Amino acid sequence: MSARVPRGWRQWLGLPTRSPRQVAQDVDDELAFHLAMREQELRAAGLNPADATRLAQERLGDVPRAHAELRRSAQRAEQRQRGRRWLEDLHQDLTHATRRLLREPGFAAVVVTTLALGIGTTLAVASLLDRVLVSPLPYPGADKLWVVNMQSRDGSLRTSATQASVEAWRSGVPSFERIETVNSTSVLVSQDGVNRMRPVGLVSPGLLQHLNVAAALGRPLTPDDARPDATPVAMLAWSVWRRAYQGDPSVIGQPITL
Repeated sequence: MSARVPRGWRQWLGLPTRSPRQVAQDVDDELAFHLAMREQELRAAGLNPADATRLAQERLGDVPRAHAELRRSAQRAEQRQRGRRWLEDLHQDLTHATRRLLREPGFAAVVVTTLALGIGTTLAVASLLDRVLVSPLPYPGADKLWVVNMQSRDGSLRTSATQASVEAWRSGVPSFERIETVNSTSVLVSQDGVNRMRPVGLVSPGLLQHLNVAAALGRPLTPDDARPDATPVAMLAWSVWRRAYQGDPSVIGQPITL
């Protein structure tokens, strides 16, 4: 059971003045009225009721087609009328708001400031959502990248994959074209006698190459860097190099205490 919203309430709520069911009912009533008028004219001319009804329907033409065309026409008219009402309401609201702001400059300043803060916050959130959820990652084949973690059966514990698990996936999961690893953590970095906690990423040598990330200075990571007896190697992010080392190129090849 559906409740019928009165016309005045529908207009106040911004709903169409007539629902699609009401539009169809109005079209039916209009066609029935014209058909009844034609039948009345034919009966007045001397035809019996059955012949008058048949001839009136023939003169009216294809009733289902006329009904469909009239319904579409009525719906378009309703949409145009609703658009005109929306523009009229907008004009009235803008006129009222402008008069109020001109009469009360202090109130106007508060409104403008509030709008500026609200719009700025909305744009910042929208930009963040676009970057995180909408825009693709800036890597080739980003739509094929997957992140795989290990977790307990009940999902209560999640941990990074072990090297043995990674090697098992590489040899036993042909669905993956390539498997590289990254583990985000924080370490204590000693620089000029000052210790600072900095975020780092422990990556497999092929990760940056797979993501098409090249070293701006120095050399990239190579498979030899993953050997157990290899000397640990660190790559600095561009922002860290510029901020912590003032963009000094001589830092390349220098030891870093972690």
